[in-house]
Amino acid sequence: MKFNNKIEVKLYTILKLKKLFEKRIFAVPKLQRDFVWTAKKASELLDSIYKEYPIGTILIWKANKKKQFELNHHPSALPPYKAKGNDFIYYIIDGQQRLSVIHKIIEGNSINNERNEEINFNHIYFLVGDNNKQFKHLKYGRDDAASVNMILSERWSYKFQGTTKNVLNQLKLCRERIYK
Repeated sequence: MKFNNKIEVKLYTILKLKKLFEKRIFAVPKLQRDFVWTAKKASELLDSIYKEYPIGTILIWKANKKKQFELNHHPSALPPYKAKGNDFIYYIIDGQQRLSVIHKIIEGNSINNERNEEINFNHIYFLVGDNNKQFKHLKYGRDDAASVNMILSERWSYKFQGTTKNVLNQLKLCRERIYK
């Protein structure tokens, strides 16, 4: 029996991960639990990314398509794996919660976690001018907060027309720190 013991370490920006999400190469194996994080935990992840703290590693198993029987077909926070056009399955062994938050904040919709708590990722906001806690899940927007989903959108500056130059610069910094 031949084993491929080659371990590769690759660094990906969140912008690169966004492109990989679009290709739908990631899959959740049966051994993984469902999405369990809360909105508070998701906000804390974004805060760590913004403050340029380490957020841990993500362990991926690059498997041949013959391993499709390992797929978890239950709804996931990640886009479903698409076999057509992908030569391999990239199973997420560790880091599913972090990848799911990153995907959902870019996508900007809701998901229910394992405890059936709804997390609306459109309601995670960047708090302008707050240096202690930059991100927070809010039921309603505030004058000093901007939706992270809007900040990360392609036409983000258009969505913030009329915003002061100081605030726009803070939003731009937020976008740059998350996407780098």
